[in-house]
Amino acid sequence: MSYQFKITKQLSSYEITIDLLKQIEKYLLKNIPEIVKINPEETETSFVISIIDGSKEANFKSIEDYDSNLFSDSTKRVVIHSNWCDTKCNIKLLDIKISFDRNKPLKSYITIEYEGNNSEEIAVAIYHGIKKIMDFNKTPDYYFYNKLFDMLVIIGTLLGVIILKLILRWTLIYMSIFYLIIIIELIIFFSFYAFLKNKFLFYTTFDSNRNRTKKKFQWLIITGLTAYIISAVPIISIIAGKIHVLL
Repeated sequence: MSYQFKITKQLSSYEITIDLLKQIEKYLLKNIPEIVKINPEETETSFVISIIDGSKEANFKSIEDYDSNLFSDSTKRVVIHSNWCDTKCNIKLLDIKISFDRNKPLKSYITIEYEGNNSEEIAVAIYHGIKKIMDFNKTPDYYFYNKLFDMLVIIGTLLGVIILKLILRWTLIYMSIFYLIIIIELIIFFSFYAFLKNKFLFYTTFDSNRNRTKKKFQWLIITGLTAYIISAVPIISIIAGKIHVLL
């Protein structure tokens, strides 16, 4: 039985390269018509790749038309849109949209809409086929956009405070100083963390000169964040203890 089915999935973090876009384009234009059994003589095919650099948007009928092997440093979004309809385009048979956004996870998604026999099975199969290609370029940057990561930092710090309070039996004055230092440090940390996410730790990275330079130093940032989580409470304890002795 013929019916319409639509699937939308949020995408993980990926490094988008020109080669990856070529692979996706090849899969969409050559493999999918065979999977769905689309007759080229009875359908019209539309394929567009949009590259957004800053406030400018450029559209290409093929990634081969893009005259560089690298994206510009200001590239913030790439959208691939392909659809198949009958010769008069009165009936849309298949529509696929893939969006990659640098800073906004909700704008990194894939949508597949298909109308025909076994539409759900075919749409899911297409999704997994595209995802299999993209997963070779998957990155761990989505962890930094996970609220759970932020909560772990806060909870880890607060648990350390409670444990040290029970062990040392701090006085009220000591605890007041300690809490004040923690609040100041958390404000500084999350302000710096927000700056890094906006300027350095992108959800989706586009292969550019800046990104290649960034990759050389990214391990330093990850190491620094890990060191903070491990050592924040002991360091604050020492500082608070020094202040307490002076008072």
